[in-house]
Amino acid sequence: MRIRLSVIHALAFSIAVPVLLSVSVAHALEFTGAVEFRSKVAISALGDGVVTAVHVEAGDVVKQGDVLVEFDSRSVESKITIQKSRVTRLQVVVKQAKDELFRLEEMYDRGSLSQVDLDHAREALEIARADFAEAEAHLEIARLELEKTRLTAPFDSIVESTDGVNIGTSFRTTDQQRASVNLAKLGEYAVRSSINLDERKRLKKGTNATVIIGDRVYPAVVNFVAISPISVEGTNAQYSISVVFTVTDEQILPGRIAAVTIETEPN
Repeated sequence: MRIRLSVIHALAFSIAVPVLLSVSVAHALEFTGAVEFRSKVAISALGDGVVTAVHVEAGDVVKQGDVLVEFDSRSVESKITIQKSRVTRLQVVVKQAKDELFRLEEMYDRGSLSQVDLDHAREALEIARADFAEAEAHLEIARLELEKTRLTAPFDSIVESTDGVNIGTSFRTTDQQRASVNLAKLGEYAVRSSINLDERKRLKKGTNATVIIGDRVYPAVVNFVAISPISVEGTNAQYSISVVFTVTDEQILPGRIAAVTIETEPN
């Protein structure tokens, strides 16, 4: 990949002072590179399980929240059913304990109930409330476990691959190489290249740039300039650089060649 540094000289002079000359210099760093997706992510199971359904394949466009893969969820669904029943039952127990306490408080006020019996009723209500809260917590845990039986898209994206994800595939959190669905975020792109030390000194993160692809021009920004060189040959050191841009009205395929121009400061 070749990089060209162009310098445009604009000259202005004053007739009143023939020897006076002022010069302003604008520098532009120009290079070409292949377009890439800026953000990629590999989605894998958060727990152990067996794949029961795969809803996507490479090239599919998905929306945030779309279900990509489902796992056997029968045991978790059974837990949810059990915990729902327990919550419902304990809700009744709490109501009964409240009604009983109200009845006994009236008796106590009339002097027909001892303080000990009243305290026992209050303790019974507190125990019922604690059991109910615990049941609700277990139900929430079971619901969270159910979420782990589905892989969903974290953002609008395109499916790059479904490595090792097939119906019947077993996922285990202890596997070193885990099957995954690989996604690339739509609308955000990057162009990467390398520059020499002199060019590196004139660049900084956040510098404005333009990206040209075909007949379209996109505003861009420098989002990365390496501190350490990626290669050194004699006195020639090369540093990584990338610019990023957003496109909302079309989908750009990775691999298209883009021309990048970055306005830089002189040394």
